[in-house]
Amino acid sequence: MPLKSLLEPAAKPVSKTSLKGLIVAAVTPFDDGEGVSLPAFTAHLEFLLESGVDGICVAGTTGEAHTLSSGERTQLFRTAAKVCEGRATVVAGAGATTTREARRLVNLAADCGCSAALVLTPWFEVPSEESLLRYFAEVVEHANLPILLYHNPSRTHVAWQPEGIARVVTALAGSKLMGIKDSFAQVGRVQRLRELVPASFKIFCGAPHQWPEFQRAGTDGSIDGTANLLPAIASQLLAGSGEGREQFAAASRCLETSGNYIALIKATLAKLGRPCGVPRRPFDQADVAEVAALCETLHVPLTAAERTRVSVPVTPPPVPMPLLRNTSVAECIKGALPPVGTPLYRAGDASDRYAHHPCITVHEGTFFAAWSSGVTHEDSPGQIVKYATSADGKTWSEPKDVMARSDAPERWTAAGLWTREDGLYLLCTRYTLARYVDGERTPGVCWEDLATDLYRWNGRVWEALGLFADDYYANEGPRRLRDGRWMTVGVNGRHDAVARISSDATGTRWDRVTLSPRSTTRKLTEPSWLTLADGTLRVLLRDDGGSRRIWCCESRDGGRTFSTPVITDLTDARAKFFALQLPASGGELCNALICNPSPGFERKLLALALSDGRGDGAFTRMLPLRFNPLVEPRYSGLHKAPGFEYPNACVERGNLYVIYSVNKENIEVQTVPL
Repeated sequence: MPLKSLLEPAAKPVSKTSLKGLIVAAVTPFDDGEGVSLPAFTAHLEFLLESGVDGICVAGTTGEAHTLSSGERTQLFRTAAKVCEGRATVVAGAGATTTREARRLVNLAADCGCSAALVLTPWFEVPSEESLLRYFAEVVEHANLPILLYHNPSRTHVAWQPEGIARVVTALAGSKLMGIKDSFAQVGRVQRLRELVPASFKIFCGAPHQWPEFQRAGTDGSIDGTANLLPAIASQLLAGSGEGREQFAAASRCLETSGNYIALIKATLAKLGRPCGVPRRPFDQADVAEVAALCETLHVPLTAAERTRVSVPVTPPPVPMPLLRNTSVAECIKGALPPVGTPLYRAGDASDRYAHHPCITVHEGTFFAAWSSGVTHEDSPGQIVKYATSADGKTWSEPKDVMARSDAPERWTAAGLWTREDGLYLLCTRYTLARYVDGERTPGVCWEDLATDLYRWNGRVWEALGLFADDYYANEGPRRLRDGRWMTVGVNGRHDAVARISSDATGTRWDRVTLSPRSTTRKLTEPSWLTLADGTLRVLLRDDGGSRRIWCCESRDGGRTFSTPVITDLTDARAKFFALQLPASGGELCNALICNPSPGFERKLLALALSDGRGDGAFTRMLPLRFNPLVEPRYSGLHKAPGFEYPNACVERGNLYVIYSVNKENIEVQTVPL
């Protein structure tokens, strides 16, 4: 027998029936010198096992796999296999950026005695569907133990749709591929995936506090990082008990909204008397306010000195600001499906396959629409702005270019139409680099060379007038304030949410007001605004930080200052929305919001929320505009997302005309009678 076989434990593969229940995505303890602490790791494993967990995931995302060397992985895999032998399943994190490295890590896990391997989709470069199939086919073919796919788009930026996952599962039927961990936890998504894959294929999500819903949708278990803190409660939740559900949900919310959740977990573990060190630099700093809030949720006492260092009062998670009353997303989905929108532009083999950021208005009786248009990908060089016109909002002209396409590094985005007494204007934002496409060149800068230019319609073409605002990415065109001034909202190059407000009614000079600075813990973006009955300016903001809620700030001094944004009770699929005012009976105005209010269906539900005219501006009705849980892009492309997205609207001739993109490749207009 080879010497290697005598010295190393044999792999203990599991059957498809034994891999189930709660698998904790364990943290990796480090000592003061940032080395792996095997004694602390062993102690943490013992604590988890004593709490009744079914399995341990080692060197996964929560385990800081991206910082570990091959030797450190070997130590962790061997230790976990030895400690958990006969007590729990060991799933080894084996994701990599290359096929060769993933194969090596999978077989390393087998040699160390692990039961299965969790293989993350490659990151750094976004792979195509064909590349993903080839990647997993080769990894599975050479694997010596069962494989779980791993989909975590917040880390890899790979938005893997259920149909693409099912394609891999079908192609690798009969192999060692046994399941998937899908961190994009959505009940509707699980239901769709379960319809497409065999019953024997295992589906794991997170969120143990939502186990009943996910179990009904077809989930087999949970691989979760929050369970490091509350493993006994998580085990009970998956066993069918409801005890502790609210506490676990509150802890999960604290972690979801954190800018550094691994540091937050480790800092809180230390408060619980289970020290695991801190993450490796530079991600070792946990926000003291977040630690205090999570400790409060877990009923962990803090010393007076610790409370003094906390920058905000130690309180439970804030009560959301009420924006929704007497209606719900569920009621909206149950409503009759409205007619399909009128096609304005449809991507084709011989035309641009990316179309997004649409806007619409009426000028001198003619409808104008504009949108961003790219050959294949979003925000790649060569992206320009196109426009079309219509006499009735239903039959549209052939699209034309606003600016010529060139080989220059600029890419252009449609930033909003602007109608005023002296003509029709179009805002077009330009930049030479986008961090989420090209990587970061200047620390903290999301868009390089960012500016918004102004174009004017001369009756035949759009004339370039030059710079509208430097360091500004407009989210929508300017609209009138009650005193005659103009206001437009957007972000700057560092992704701070900002407003631009004209000093007078001419709209020639603009002041900038910061709505929400970007930080590791606050990632609010793509604002839209409306005016309440008492004149208060209300700005609603999308949250990219994970809360899946709309946030709100207000101004009661005409836009000179705005309150600190607060979370609301209005759910959101992390997408751009559009707020406006509509004419109501008696000449009054009612507030409206066109949005994607369902995290479960993501952007596949587009809805219209309406207020009842009360002073607080809460929405009391929600009507479906478009709803199709099966809608999917026809073409692949960077950051393509299925659904009805980025709405804009105008009011004309007793109708609300809503424009939106479909899958970021088609443009449609929906006519809603008022």
